[in-house]
Amino acid sequence: MRRERARRKEPWFQTAYSVLDVPCEWDDRWRSGFGENADLHVPTPNEFIATDFSILSNDGVNVPPTLVHETPGCKLWYRPDVKFKVPKAYICANLMTPLSNRDPESAVLLDLMLYVLDYNLKEITYAADVAQLSFSHSTHEHGVTLQLGGFSHKLPVQ
Repeated sequence: MRRERARRKEPWFQTAYSVLDVPCEWDDRWRSGFGENADLHVPTPNEFIATDFSILSNDGVNVPPTLVHETPGCKLWYRPDVKFKVPKAYICANLMTPLSNRDPESAVLLDLMLYVLDYNLKEITYAADVAQLSFSHSTHEHGVTLQLGGFSHKLPVQ
């Protein structure tokens, strides 16, 4: 195909361009297909993409966190968002253990466990990140903190 000089200019930025017909051999090739290529495929649907963006109703009154569930090793609190009114939720879980900071070996093993957790969840957390869900963790002197956040519709996907 020979190269032609651009003869037209678009009106906004005066960029030169030209319009050419598609060669017949290209058109024939496109219509006949290229054969199957296993490397080209549609990805599986992302189960983390939210479709329900409804806001849980509240009276707009700013209330303190409410204890909704309590067991000997767990307390679950809830506080609605009355300021920004977005369909998002955030979960912060502190997993406390005296073993996390017992000695240097325990601290290193805990960090190593979280590294392995990151590695094993990489594909899942990538799909969740694409759907604007977040996951993070950190260690502290009393254990581990896990944080999850994003659209409340898909935050509990298992």
